Amino acid sequence: MKHAPKINFNDDTAKTTTTPVSRNTTPTVANLSRRVANVAPGNTITLSVLGRDVTLTCQKIDAQQVERKTMVYADNIRLQELLDEDSLADILPTMQNSGQQFPGIGREFNGVIEVADGSRRRKAAILAKQDYIILVGDLTDAEMTYLSETGNEHQKPSAYEIGLRYKRRLHREFCDNLTHLADDLGIDRKTVRNYIETASIPIEIIRCFKSPNEISARAGVKLYKLYQQHAESMLMTATEIVKRKTQLSTDEIFAKFEAVHPTAEKPTERVFRPGVVAKYKNNTVTFSLKNVPDDVIQKIEKILEQGE
Repeated sequence: MKHAPKINFNDDTAKTTTTPVSRNTTPTVANLSRRVANVAPGNTITLSVLGRDVTLTCQKIDAQQVERKTMVYADNIRLQELLDEDSLADILPTMQNSGQQFPGIGREFNGVIEVADGSRRRKAAILAKQDYIILVGDLTDAEMTYLSETGNEHQKPSAYEIGLRYKRRLHREFCDNLTHLADDLGIDRKTVRNYIETASIPIEIIRCFKSPNEISARAGVKLYKLYQQHAESMLMTATEIVKRKTQLSTDEIFAKFEAVHPTAEKPTERVFRPGVVAKYKNNTVTFSLKNVPDDVIQKIEKILEQGE
């Protein structure tokens, strides 16, 4: 496709002779799937990104090199740690059976290709041991961020992932002032707080679900409050759920967390000398005195009497 006509990447209303794409598909995915699905490695195409024409070259990364030769753009909201066979179930079978259907988009940085649009396809290629196809061009940070955001519209980021971004911005840009962050985002404080509390759930609990998208901000707040009350029990329950998560529905997982009870606190023990032991539990201290001289007992009694 060398010398191909320029395509306006921001205009999803442009006329095409191919079958119209569903309205649920984002501009990035729509344009790629219907206009450059057949681009071959080594060919180039020009796309208009944020009003600037960018020439991109199609590259094929060998299946064995995808993890080493590519990385996900740092500003991509998608949390790569949560991409696995379960969360990629919508695209992994196709990747395994037919390979990648349309390319990602990124740029080369220090000898490694940064992926803006296509991080889920990248992970699916790694899991399926398939080649990874990507359009690579000289993209700015703003363009990479834009492509990351529009690319993620195909599978919306979860409340947990959005909350992580809000937490970072709250601390770095707004000195932990929630009102200023909410004003900048154009949403109310309560909604922002719900996302941030969801993002405060340990990732061990998030991993219990087949996809983080199964946890809404409202459900996330509930899980976070349960964690605050029963942290140890919640983490112990999470360990058991992860072993069986493919057998459990989302509702069943939530039910297991809602049923947790505080773990009984084990008393700590201090031995002062043979026969003199103190046990501490919650706000209670129990002393055990065995074969203790009478004068020691009298001293203890005197100290206790002084506190009356």
